[in-house]
Amino acid sequence: ERLGAVAAVVDRLQSSDIPGTRLPVFQIDGLSSKRRLLASLFFREPSNDVEVVGITGTNGKTSVAYWIADISTRLGIKTGYCGTLGWGALENLKPSKLTTPNPTDIQRILSWFVKEQFSRVALEVSSHALHQGRTEAVKFATGVFTNLSRDHLDYHKTMKAYARSKAKLFEEYELNSAIICVDDSMGRELAKTTVADVLTYGAKGDISWSVGNNSCGQEVVWNTPWGALKSDAPFFCEFSIANLAAVIGVLLIAGFSIEELGLVMPEISQVPGRLETLNPDSDKGPKVIVDFAHTPSAVEAVLQSVSGMTQGKIISVLGCGGNRDQGKRSQMGEIVTRLSDLVWLTSDNPRSEAPEEIINQMTSEVEATNFFVSIDRENAIRGAIHGAKTEDIVVLFGKGDETTQEINGVFLPFKDKDVAEKILRGLG
Repeated sequence: ERLGAVAAVVDRLQSSDIPGTRLPVFQIDGLSSKRRLLASLFFREPSNDVEVVGITGTNGKTSVAYWIADISTRLGIKTGYCGTLGWGALENLKPSKLTTPNPTDIQRILSWFVKEQFSRVALEVSSHALHQGRTEAVKFATGVFTNLSRDHLDYHKTMKAYARSKAKLFEEYELNSAIICVDDSMGRELAKTTVADVLTYGAKGDISWSVGNNSCGQEVVWNTPWGALKSDAPFFCEFSIANLAAVIGVLLIAGFSIEELGLVMPEISQVPGRLETLNPDSDKGPKVIVDFAHTPSAVEAVLQSVSGMTQGKIISVLGCGGNRDQGKRSQMGEIVTRLSDLVWLTSDNPRSEAPEEIINQMTSEVEATNFFVSIDRENAIRGAIHGAKTEDIVVLFGKGDETTQEINGVFLPFKDKDVAEKILRGLG
């Protein structure tokens, strides 16, 4: 009451009054399960007044959501972002602890977007959020599915359960449209069963693509039901092109023309911590790439793409997060040592686990000997950069744009980009 409450809602009513207050008290059975609906009603059902695009999948959620917000805004539609990088307008993101906020925070954030007159919001939707029902009171206009590969089995236990959580966005929400990748077996099934209007993308999708060369370098041609869209590739990886295909699908469905998209595609922004390139043109030190990849499939996709970028060596820095899916650690260790010339195995966010034990699990199926071990992540990054030649590429995996490193419950300031840039400056 002192802080401005006008009523109290309780799960179990002990008496008609709360001691020391004259607030009216309302009792609702199973209050915790109704929290998401109450939050939506409290904030006046904000998702009715802003177009919400939900993006789910193991990899690519952040890039797709970020580019939807970026390109939509460039095309004159004020569009916000909510996900791993924070929430708000791209140029002024506010921090967020979760990829998808809790039910009350989601409604508060959507209400803020409505108040600030945003027309569209690109919302990353995690499997945890779908399983826990955090977004049940959100009205999605469009759903996007990128892919499914191993992740979060510490929580979901099985791939089948993980897939079921992802599928909820397309099976339990009244979407107007669904943009689905059919290079993925789960995507192919979703495309058959989803009630919404479906636009597919992939090698055999409604939107497909080809990559060629021109005087400016690589040129991508996306073939769509609305015609062909040509653009110089702003980013080199095949999965970046696939992510852009999803974005193109969302925007074409929303009513933009091929011509409008063609005007802004060359201007799109790099997603922070996603294939972010440092020191690209220097004659002192290697090119350094910072990427959030933290699953076996994502690490493999990055390394396969990077292999075509240089005549030099690929030097990787990789760790695995503590208190998370342990089964993927040996897979990631095998992949990174097989596809890199040299590897530094180090800490990611060890949390409450011993970093040495995490690395032991990473090397349990590694037959190669092309790796060093350094528990200290900054020391590993320094060793990788100092040991590289100008023509080499150093890839820093796992933390992307994160600004802290979690060790035994303490969040220490640490950002791969800042650490790498400091080391690179020292080379000059």
